[in-house]
Amino acid sequence: MRDSFLDSNILLYFASGDPDKADRVAELLALGGVVGVQILNEVAVVCRRKFSYS
Repeated sequence: MRDSFLDSNILLYFASGDPDKADRVAELLALGGVVGVQILNEVAVVCRRKFSYS
């Protein structure tokens, strides 16, 4: 079986602070998957701007 490609939305739901979404994403992440470098860059930008992460 091929790995699933995870989009930035999935990772952002995990960081959003919404426990229902974060729990579901944790289940998806436990199954494995692939995340591209561009996705990680998008997540970093959104986390810094929207969530005020350092």
